Amino acid sequence: MRVAIYAPGAPLEGDVVVVPPRSGAPPEEGALEPLRAFARGGGRLLALGDGVALLCAAELLPGAVTRVPARAATHVRVEGRATAFTWAIPAGRILALAGLALEHAYAAADAEIAALASSGRVVLRYCDAAGGLDTSSGRTASIAGLSDESGRIVGILGGVSQTLDCALGRQIEACLART
Repeated sequence: MRVAIYAPGAPLEGDVVVVPPRSGAPPEEGALEPLRAFARGGGRLLALGDGVALLCAAELLPGAVTRVPARAATHVRVEGRATAFTWAIPAGRILALAGLALEHAYAAADAEIAALASSGRVVLRYCDAAGGLDTSSGRTASIAGLSDESGRIVGILGGVSQTLDCALGRQIEACLART
């Protein structure tokens, strides 16, 4: 399996393209069409942190990513159906994030959130160590990851190095290694 890291203007080659965080830079239209073409061709995309905003702007994932005051997240609970990046992680499993500092949140209309949840496209939710969700900040605040209908396109909020250096990251790497 060939994994490539997305960079604007670079060719998208490989079986999987990882879209890293962008540090809040607004997406440029020229950056979106290669992502759309890669997805149309059956490629798998994994966006991390505010890189999820690119997939939302390209309409490969619904909703948007917004900047929020930093808050800590310590765990995620695996939800929904399996994806190309989470297929070996059982639903209901709680994974540690090692106190990840979150500065971005997923945002969508209530109807979109309901559709995502009912179709199993909410992949991860922020939770406490026991799996309890904190929805006091709104319905979208607990969404840590989502997918497209096929499960080939996944967005996971949080910083790339922080996300991959924790239990969740190790599980995603194991799924990629066995694909």
